[in-house]
Amino acid sequence: SAAVLRNVKVREVEQNAIRVVGGAPTLENVDVQGASGVPFYLTLDSNPTLKNITSSNNGSEGLWWDAGVLQADRVWDFTTMPYMLTDADFTVAAGSTFTLAPGVVVKLAQGRPFNVDGTLKALGTADAPVILTCYKDDAAGGDTFHDGGEGGAAPKRGAWEALRINGPDSVLQNFELRYAGNFSFPGAGGGNLLPAIILTNSNALLHNVRVREVDNHGIRILGGAPELA
Repeated sequence: SAAVLRNVKVREVEQNAIRVVGGAPTLENVDVQGASGVPFYLTLDSNPTLKNITSSNNGSEGLWWDAGVLQADRVWDFTTMPYMLTDADFTVAAGSTFTLAPGVVVKLAQGRPFNVDGTLKALGTADAPVILTCYKDDAAGGDTFHDGGEGGAAPKRGAWEALRINGPDSVLQNFELRYAGNFSFPGAGGGNLLPAIILTNSNALLHNVRVREVDNHGIRILGGAPELA
């Protein structure tokens, strides 16, 4: 659909509030409160225009996207709530370019990878880096699940798998990756450990990149001629 939702309020609904399945709708001044599920839930083939959308007091917050294979060029540029990838592997297909604008936060589920067979352009700035992290990282994008950040709700090293870049031309600029490095047992110091960023036959540019609180090695280079600066 190319529908326009402008000045819309959704209140106290039983499950998810707004579901977008394909198309290019416009959501402007849309506020969701009190949904028992999530406020916004979209498929990867959707290409919405998002302007001043807000949410509060829902079961979980954020922009929830079906994970899977992204088979078209896309730009994610919304910064006042995190992009949440559902519990499945995510892949940028060969021939596709995925651009993350300054200040964007993307959160991944436990054990899930972020695969790049095409091109990833994570183009942060010094003041607004792009952040790739785990569901429980409340320091990036807020407290998604309203469960605080202590005990079992605290983020752990290895809470998601890895950023795997297999394509040749990706750019990570003013980019931060957190809490990756384990396929199955986050925080245990064992299990299926792996590097947080894996570059395979890639000429990627990594400029001003920070890797934080990962469960294994930081960056693994398997062939190619990447530039790290």
